[in-house]
Amino acid sequence: MIMAYYFQGPWFRKEAGLTFPELLIVLSVVAILTGMAAIHSDGLLQGTAVRGAARQVYSDLQMARMRALKEGMPWAVQFSDQHYSIRNSGPDGIWGTGDDVVTRTVDLESAYRKTGITTVDFSSERAVFYANGTASGGGVHVAAASGVETLEVLVIANTGHIRIQ
Repeated sequence: MIMAYYFQGPWFRKEAGLTFPELLIVLSVVAILTGMAAIHSDGLLQGTAVRGAARQVYSDLQMARMRALKEGMPWAVQFSDQHYSIRNSGPDGIWGTGDDVVTRTVDLESAYRKTGITTVDFSSERAVFYANGTASGGGVHVAAASGVETLEVLVIANTGHIRIQ
């Protein structure tokens, strides 16, 4: 008996669906939220790309460090514009004499959207890791094309440790 009275009040409509003004309000709210999401998504994508590129550089520097420790010979990451390669000094132990062994080459600009290396703070643009665990100290700045998001991958000379900041 109480239920029947509840559904018979003057405020209860028997028609189902939305009126035209209600539909316009809902569509306006959806359009505004979509516009706001589109504005902010480009910045989020650039930040994600910069973090991914910095982690890629970090990982490859770690690989060169581990190879130097494992094989007992110097390994390096050689930077050139937006490319870098992981290499050892070859049988003669001297860099750039033509016998360097290149393990891998990476192109950051094509791998990560609108992201690249802006500055390299290593002598000869090369981060060298030695068999005793030390390294040539320096850093690499990875940034979005807009320059808003920037990270630096640092190599500490005395310990060979690598970090992103």
